[in-house]
Amino acid sequence: MRSFNLRALRLPLALAACLLAAPAFAGDMDLQLPDLRVPDLTSGSGAGAHHAGAGYWNIAPRLELALPLGHEDYYIPGYGYYSHSPDAGPKVGVEALYSFGEIAPKLELEAGGRFSFTYVDPLSIFEVVPEARLLIPLSPKLKLYGEAGLGLALLTNNGSDVSGVLRFGFGGTYALSPTVNLLVEPIGFNTYFTYFTTYNLAVGLQFRT
Repeated sequence: MRSFNLRALRLPLALAACLLAAPAFAGDMDLQLPDLRVPDLTSGSGAGAHHAGAGYWNIAPRLELALPLGHEDYYIPGYGYYSHSPDAGPKVGVEALYSFGEIAPKLELEAGGRFSFTYVDPLSIFEVVPEARLLIPLSPKLKLYGEAGLGLALLTNNGSDVSGVLRFGFGGTYALSPTVNLLVEPIGFNTYFTYFTTYNLAVGLQFRT
């Protein structure tokens, strides 16, 4: 019987503490830069898709590169134990996050979820992950964020298996227009319980609705 791989959680859990603390830490910093205040929605000032208000959805198609970590034996549904970690591969998905606006000075909250598909040879992975994101505005157009989520993944090869998945990420968004943001996430980790952890690099476009 397969057991939960605690070692697979060490790196993502350690980084998660830093990632989730980063927005709150940045929110307490006095950046001493001119005109970096988030624009007031009622004033009609400012450009780009970032707003200080709440009550809207951000929808973002994402393209990622998934890099499995480690070199231990992993169980592959329909195959058995694999002698090394799966190969790196593409990941595509879409996230939908609802903006709750500011929950503290210089700290915003979004929550929702994502659906994604990953192919890391020899596995295909479908996953649904509810998540929450904390954001710190650095300027009217630029925000940094840390996020975490917990969901389910279906791993398939010749057979299939369901696994829990724990996700952490850190990145930023930049407003390209009043309704479109560029999303870049250079640090992301997905831990598939009893399987392995992937390091993910992501880019996407975020549409405000």
